[in-house]
Amino acid sequence: QTETAAEMRGALAWAALLTAAAAVCCATANDGGFPDCWTPPSGSAGYLPAGTKASRWSRRMVLSYMDGRTVQGMESMVWTPEKFTWLAGYRDSTDGNPIVDYMFDSFLLIGYEWLDGKAFWPGASEEPLNQTDWEGFMQVQFDSGVKNIDQAVETVNDALGNPNYKATIVFMIPYPDARATKWGTINGQPIDFSVNKDRITACNWYVDKVMSTWEQYDPQRVQNIGFYWFYEEIPDTDDEHTLLRSLADHIHSFGQEYGFQWIPYFGASGRDIAYDLGFDAVTYQPNYAFNNATIDRFYDVVTDACKLHIGIEMELPLDCTNPNVNWQQNFNNYLTAASVYRFQTDSLLSFYYGNDFVSMGTTPTTYSYYQQLYWLVRGSYPNPPN
Repeated sequence: QTETAAEMRGALAWAALLTAAAAVCCATANDGGFPDCWTPPSGSAGYLPAGTKASRWSRRMVLSYMDGRTVQGMESMVWTPEKFTWLAGYRDSTDGNPIVDYMFDSFLLIGYEWLDGKAFWPGASEEPLNQTDWEGFMQVQFDSGVKNIDQAVETVNDALGNPNYKATIVFMIPYPDARATKWGTINGQPIDFSVNKDRITACNWYVDKVMSTWEQYDPQRVQNIGFYWFYEEIPDTDDEHTLLRSLADHIHSFGQEYGFQWIPYFGASGRDIAYDLGFDAVTYQPNYAFNNATIDRFYDVVTDACKLHIGIEMELPLDCTNPNVNWQQNFNNYLTAASVYRFQTDSLLSFYYGNDFVSMGTTPTTYSYYQQLYWLVRGSYPNPPN
């Protein structure tokens, strides 16, 4: 992809910001077992950096959950342009919460639960999703995601006097659960997910539907940069490898501006061959927030990430299931790790999860965490950006 002059200026400005932030990375207070300073393992490839062709020039991607709970009207899962302004932009704590800067530049439209007790994770529900479910989820991605983000970015641009800025969108592809032997039909042919070629056909069909629907919606302030593979592990089978390589080829056939992204859980199978299977950008879940883990987990994660040349996911929910910490301690530990291990400056980052970040910002008692999140996104934590 050829960078425009504006993109080049943006990249240079980002590099300058990260250089300044790196100067303070080792000065962070490290209570609780973090090293005073850290350098990447000798001989490793290092983190996958932000703002490169691999991520289609995106730097900080926020996971925005929308699914069956959105359809059912659950407040935290229902999106509006106003809510998305808290993610596309950074809003100050003064009266009216004015927009004073940009924040996340990329949005992953992702879901977990669907209607009728169904779930996207294979085996998490008694009944697998069918073609109608996939179509319904795609409609949610466009109506709750694309339309609202497009309007939110326009609002942020107007506030900042920058009418030409565009955020980027990444679409989750549902996993083709092999239990769905009567998934639906494509071009009059029945699709059976116990047959791998039918799984490939359905995934390609989903990509095609997203691409054609995007043209119909014609959003003006967001850009589609590709797709995300939902299943967080890769079974070590020829069928799974063939599926992913075929899907990656299909996505890339639309042009080099479209990429294929993945976010494996800690220790997931397949993370060491992700690039061989066609993924362009990978961020790695520490899962410190959800496992019975100690601070040492971050060292293990960054060592693996540098070895594999992948990025890092920040997991900052308002609740966490690690029995050793509450959500505030979890938040602080992730941000300290990002500073000490330098992934706030050196790595592509994804952020879990946007629904809670809106709540942080709009609730006075948690606003300070939203503010610190902004500092991290801008690469300056533990200090405010200049």
